[in-house]
Amino acid sequence: NRKAISTLLGRLNSFYEFITSPPLLMFYYVYILQSQKNNSLYIGYTSDLRKRFKQHNNGESQATKPFRPYKLIFYEAFLSRIDAKNREIYLKGGYGRKTINGLIKKYLSGIRI
Repeated sequence: NRKAISTLLGRLNSFYEFITSPPLLMFYYVYILQSQKNNSLYIGYTSDLRKRFKQHNNGESQATKPFRPYKLIFYEAFLSRIDAKNREIYLKGGYGRKTINGLIKKYLSGIRI
């Protein structure tokens, strides 16, 4: 019957729009990598943590290329790019480094810095 087909097509169209639309929530991540070569830490932010981690380990970042490979030791998620960038800036500063050292001592006892 035409009404049932029309309803089905409407639902299929809605489903297609749902699965092809951008995510409802976009996250931004602040992350800390540790070099397995010299134990140095790298702090950054990104909207695609998996992709960025691979880029670091593939040598696609000039800042981290010489000290590969890396392991991800910490990350935080934010709904705002500005908040993530501000957190990255904080963690790269003096008080931020103290915060990182405290987190590592408290939660990541196997990590040497």
